[in-house]
Amino acid sequence: MNGSFAPSDEELNRDEELEERLTDYSVASNAIYMAFAWSVAEEAHEHVRKLAIKHDVGFFNVSSDNSEIILPDGLKIE
Repeated sequence: MNGSFAPSDEELNRDEELEERLTDYSVASNAIYMAFAWSVAEEAHEHVRKLAIKHDVGFFNVSSDNSEIILPDGLKIE
C-alpha cells in the first residue's frame, strides 16, 4: 500500500481491481500480519492458509468469528 513498491495513482486509475488487491503487511521476527480488503477476504484467506501449511507455520485468522488458530501440525484451536 505504501513504500517504494506501492503502485502509483496512475496505475491505480488504470486498473480498477488493483486497489482492492492491495495488502498491508507488518513483519516481525515471529509473525506476519496481513490486512486485505473485505472483497477479497475469502480468496486471501484460502491462499494464506495454503502457504502456512506449505511452509509449516501456524495460521491465526483474527477476523473469524471464532478466532481460528491452526498450528503447523494441523491442530485447530478455536
